[in-house]
Amino acid sequence: MNSYAALADLSVDWEPSAPSTLKQNSSALGTRQLPSVREVVYERNALLLNALATALHEAGGTGGPISENAFNDLPRLLSLLPSGLPAAEASVLPSGSISFDWDIDPENQLSIILIGGNRVGFAACFGGDRVYGTARMGDRLPDEVAAAVAKWLRRNDLDYDIAA
Repeated sequence: MNSYAALADLSVDWEPSAPSTLKQNSSALGTRQLPSVREVVYERNALLLNALATALHEAGGTGGPISENAFNDLPRLLSLLPSGLPAAEASVLPSGSISFDWDIDPENQLSIILIGGNRVGFAACFGGDRVYGTARMGDRLPDEVAAAVAKWLRRNDLDYDIAA
């Protein structure tokens, strides 16, 4: 099965370790319910998978297929990303790794690269500060990756609720 077809079968569902709660927002029009964390993450993950499928389609196979290890690790990575992280551009590298890129401007960038085999790479630019590296994924985002993601989210005034 090729990578593009396999993405259609990949679940974007996310099971939180604790039940998510609905936030309330009071306004002159009354109280309304905002989407739950589960709904926000589901939608973000669907957008990430769609971006990845689009990248595969546009590359026409020239970017290489997704490696089996990266493909198998994809659901776990998606479940570990914080809910405040928006959808991103996606690409498949010639090595078969999956790259998700958030590029606000040249001085405000974040990339997470799913290498596979429980390994994830990252690179970020915060003004003049650049951080990068690789780490092993466990049951949570590696500390180095989580710190880079949290800093990027704070710089962009986004929620940075990374599960401990």
